Amino acid sequence: MLAALVAWLQGKTPREVLGFESKKAWWYRDLGLGTVASMATMIALALAYEATLADLGVAIVCAIIAIGCCEISPNRLMLYGASVGVVAIQSWIGFIFQGPRALWIAVPATLIVIVILFAFGKRPVVER
Repeated sequence: MLAALVAWLQGKTPREVLGFESKKAWWYRDLGLGTVASMATMIALALAYEATLADLGVAIVCAIIAIGCCEISPNRLMLYGASVGVVAIQSWIGFIFQGPRALWIAVPATLIVIVILFAFGKRPVVER
């Protein structure tokens, strides 16, 4: 609503005020999918640790959602790296505040991100 008001005051469209470019729609798609995949991955790992049967079911559904979000995009390696990278960062923060309990996620997630970056970091982004 605020963007619409500013657009009306400036005589522009809300699209111009917010800076939306239709040529960059792939970027918005990957940003949204990466956010959902990262959140679903974190929830899946959190619920899988010492899980009851119901928690394990929700963790499996979250893992399927995360994989689905990453597989939809043509930039799937970038999304896998982003979702595992967010988990790695959150795990290192958990290690700092909670102690060595978070290391079982932090170290493997960091290694996975490093492998993805070194192996596929030079690939061009698909803009379709």
